[in-house]
Amino acid sequence: MLKVAVVTPYHSETEAVLMRCRDSVSRQTYPCTHIMVADGHARSVFDHMQGVLHITLPLENADYGNTPRAIGGLLAEAYGFDAVAWLDADNWYDIDHIEKMANKAAQLQGIQLVSCRRRFYDPDQNDLGITEAEEDMGRHVDTNCWFVLRSAFSLLRFWLLPKTLAAIGDRLLPGKVVHDQFRRVATQDRTVCYQTLWASHYNQAGLPPPPGAKHLDTTEVMRFVYSPEGISEVTKALGFYPTFR
Repeated sequence: MLKVAVVTPYHSETEAVLMRCRDSVSRQTYPCTHIMVADGHARSVFDHMQGVLHITLPLENADYGNTPRAIGGLLAEAYGFDAVAWLDADNWYDIDHIEKMANKAAQLQGIQLVSCRRRFYDPDQNDLGITEAEEDMGRHVDTNCWFVLRSAFSLLRFWLLPKTLAAIGDRLLPGKVVHDQFRRVATQDRTVCYQTLWASHYNQAGLPPPPGAKHLDTTEVMRFVYSPEGISEVTKALGFYPTFR
């Protein structure tokens, strides 16, 4: 049986949201340890909680959870875990998520990464009944959908991205996986429950966006990525310059 760590960076989420995330990990049908990394806003409730390794960073990093995600992963590597999954604090897993990922990895010799897909929910946990086209076509794998085996642990350091690239980290990682020729299997399972505030998802579902809904705008970061300075920074961070769709 694999020794699995689930890494959750958290910031200023409510305790109810954090406990929903935590409970979904503690109830997994496949044993796993939850590494919770406070991005400058620590909750003492996790200090001595069974099944939790709690890390407190002294300052917030303002990089979409990338720094705490990297630190949690590196700790998992140092502590001898065989596999790492990432789970953002406002999301949660189906009860058999880790079991399905681990079983798929065990079925195929030499597999280094397993990925799955998401179901989309509003803040009241109502299923929006939509899918995301890029995800369905395999062009995008959300951070929460990866299961990384030890032979691919070099990817744990990927999240130490420059802050100028932080907003598109989850768009860069799949390209890194392909370029570096990691062996990945993509499942059709939708075992990650993704709480969305993206207005586009509500438009797709034919619903009014909730208060605080966000509009995806990567104009500035992509303008940087296409600049000479950006090309240099992306290449330095990834070891290559990807093709952006």
